[in-house]
Amino acid sequence: MELWKLLYFLLVVRDVCALKCVPSLSSLTATEDSQTLLSPGYPSDYENNQACKWIITAQDVTKKIQVEIVSLDLAYWFGSNCEDYLEFRDGNTDDSTLIKRTCTEKIQIKTKGPHLMVTFITDQHFTAPGFALQYYQLHDYKSSCDPFAARTLSVGQNPLFLDLPMFSQTLQRELNCDFHIKSETTDDVAISLELLDYSSILCHDGNFSIYDGKNNQAPLILEWCYSNQPFQHLTSSGKNVFIHFKLLKTESLWYVFRVKVTIKIKSASCSDKSISNLELTSLPTYFAFPLEYKHKSKKVCPLRLWAANMTQSIRLQVVSKHSSCGNKDVTVYNGYDQAFGIIGTLCEKKIYISSSHNMVLHPVSEDTTETVIIKASSVVSTCSVKVETKKAIHDVIQYLPELANAVTSYPHDLNCTYLLQAESSSDAVEVKLFGRLVHKGSHKCIGDTITFYNGDSISSPLISTWCGVPSQNRKFTSTGPKMLVNIKTDSFESFEGAKVMYYAVPQAGSCKLVTNLEANSSVQYLTSPNEPMYYPINSYCVYELKAPEGHVVVLNVIKSKMEEDCSDNVQVYDGLEKNAANYLGRWCGEDKPSFRSTGQDMLIIFSADEEFNTGGFNASYFAYKERSSQYLTALIVGVVISVMFLVTVTVIIYIFVIKKRRWVGKL
Repeated sequence: MELWKLLYFLLVVRDVCALKCVPSLSSLTATEDSQTLLSPGYPSDYENNQACKWIITAQDVTKKIQVEIVSLDLAYWFGSNCEDYLEFRDGNTDDSTLIKRTCTEKIQIKTKGPHLMVTFITDQHFTAPGFALQYYQLHDYKSSCDPFAARTLSVGQNPLFLDLPMFSQTLQRELNCDFHIKSETTDDVAISLELLDYSSILCHDGNFSIYDGKNNQAPLILEWCYSNQPFQHLTSSGKNVFIHFKLLKTESLWYVFRVKVTIKIKSASCSDKSISNLELTSLPTYFAFPLEYKHKSKKVCPLRLWAANMTQSIRLQVVSKHSSCGNKDVTVYNGYDQAFGIIGTLCEKKIYISSSHNMVLHPVSEDTTETVIIKASSVVSTCSVKVETKKAIHDVIQYLPELANAVTSYPHDLNCTYLLQAESSSDAVEVKLFGRLVHKGSHKCIGDTITFYNGDSISSPLISTWCGVPSQNRKFTSTGPKMLVNIKTDSFESFEGAKVMYYAVPQAGSCKLVTNLEANSSVQYLTSPNEPMYYPINSYCVYELKAPEGHVVVLNVIKSKMEEDCSDNVQVYDGLEKNAANYLGRWCGEDKPSFRSTGQDMLIIFSADEEFNTGGFNASYFAYKERSSQYLTALIVGVVISVMFLVTVTVIIYIFVIKKRRWVGKL
């Protein structure tokens, strides 16, 4: 796009000033018409040791000067201090207020007065192509917030550059700011917004909305908060755009976004043999269709959407309509032109995803009058609009397309549906989840969710809606051979991302997350799921054993056949809480240990990883009534007393016998 701009400047603009820096100080006049200032020799490399100055004066001294750098390529290396640079001062002298000095950033500048000094300095080392900038005079305009009325801003043949809503003070109360941007021209035009810069705004601090018309009663194009860039380009259907900011009490708020506002003439040179093109990137573009008309005829032009990255697909979403969509006026083609298959019409559904990097919107009738607001972008082909069937297999780990938070984050506005189906009707489908789709520390799902249904449609019983908050489980199992998974993301913030693992497990022999068991004096048996066959991969079974009061639980392992590296194992705890203080031990491999609780409760946890496995375990358990320490003490005391009594009686009898013998001897 930059190349086209430069060609336009060089071939179309009336006054192209490719100055040679002779003299070193030159005077230029800014008019209503956009003019171009180029570095010496542009687009060839400039020379070393240049010191060029231009004083630009507005033809009407009551007006200001607007400058936009459209190309900037100066000699620069990382860590340098801009030895070659471009400088702007708000006046006509060297001591005028410095506006900006730049060597890498393409900026936009509006003066406070009718004069602007531009200085271009180069050193003795390296050279480069230089710069190209546009300048023109314009009436001053205010873009600060008026809390009592909508501020109206007019745009003509030259762009406006707006910082909205221009707040830098602390807000003491909720504030609503409205801006009505309009074109004063009589031509058939639209308002075009290009987002140049933006600052994050959390939803609890406020939001902004853009409407396709004069006020907030017009069709809504966009509502935004959070931190992701909301759009790259936005084009209305006509001569008006309305922007509404809702700002809540906050400590400090600067501008919410910086936009370049232009008008777009809707008449074009398309014909029966040509078609208009719109390039898309991963950042959303909003536009009204029809976007252009055949020159002077008011016949609607078809439109080709194409991804700048040819490895990506086109995602198109119908945002709003000005009228009912009963005529099915626009056909959507899945490719470069009408020779490719029809996806549908814009009236049938709201979201389309192409199978290639092209998509064509073609009106059924050139006289169509309906206006549709569309959001389009290029996307990695994560999913199609149709339900995709995936086969779940025993002991084979598979993943749904990953929602990975890379540099560009995972895609917004997804609506992907997958039918997971086990090979056998006697099997179930199990999924395991990783990551999160919310802020760290959040406790409820907001916009990005994964929903699981116990069957093959959204009318099947709901299993769960998941986003990764701490209270949610990370494993779900269907009761039958089918599970429907729906992944939805909104237009706002992206988070860590998520992975969905799936596989098949036996319907019979599986375990609930927590199983309560009562231990009594009879010997009972606890086995791994599906024993004596293999247990399901990723098993996680919790057993809570409870004995009658005054009893303990005894667990004896009879048979064990699990992974020797203890990646599959059984842990045993004294009581129902899983902590280090209660840990009694674990077993794996072919171990056959025994465990005994100190109270009436025992916690047993069996966990298995995602690797293939066979065997399992079989253990017995029962309740045992241990004799209390008080009973033992009483028994010991009783025995001691009995012994003492026997000893005392024996001594008395012995003394009596001795005395009797002595008495008989005296006789």
